[in-house]
Amino acid sequence: MLWLGGCALEPALRGALPPAALSCSGLALFLAGESLRIWCIRTLGRAWNARARVDPGLTIVTNGPYRWIRHPNYLGVMLELVGLSLAGGAWWTLALSAPLHLSILLRRMRGEDALLFALPGYAATMGHKGALVPRRFRP
Repeated sequence: MLWLGGCALEPALRGALPPAALSCSGLALFLAGESLRIWCIRTLGRAWNARARVDPGLTIVTNGPYRWIRHPNYLGVMLELVGLSLAGGAWWTLALSAPLHLSILLRRMRGEDALLFALPGYAATMGHKGALVPRRFRP
């Protein structure tokens, strides 16, 4: 959690906060990410877990944010990361942590996709959806 410490320490060491508009925008991004993650957890119910594990006995979830994208939880994580960094003006923390977090999340998404696409019906149901950003269905 060096990122969280950097979000707190960097503005304190600099002794200045970012402009109010940027702080408010960052806070809005953070809250949007947090809301999206809560929505994901509530939508998945007992299927949600933090270990990127897939129970083959569960049904494919196609409601909530999963109507549009395959990995909305990870989008929420990135919105939180960027939003909190911007809200406090932690530019260096953002510049150093965002690429690292993104690479970790992309690796996790590839692993989850491998498990999910092995489930019967998953490719037909979710394969046309983007991972983090909605895309148009192309037959």
